[in-house]
Amino acid sequence: DALARHQERLLDDLLFDLVGAGADVLGSVGDRIPALSFTHALPAADVAEHLARHGVCVLPDTGERGVLAHLGTAEIG
Repeated sequence: DALARHQERLLDDLLFDLVGAGADVLGSVGDRIPALSFTHALPAADVAEHLARHGVCVLPDTGERGVLAHLGTAEIG
């Protein structure tokens, strides 16, 4: 339907921009909600603030809990 195609285009654009900015996107999109996890060399809070200023809802994870803790990583920043 139209909403699903719109969400797919938005997510494709976000993935393209994140990878272009040096982010490593974790996992694949597939058939799921339009959400993703990624890492970047900048601190999580700085990336979240930048994305929020551009209308992207984010939840920064410093690596102490959540998906990054599960993967055994920590914030690089």
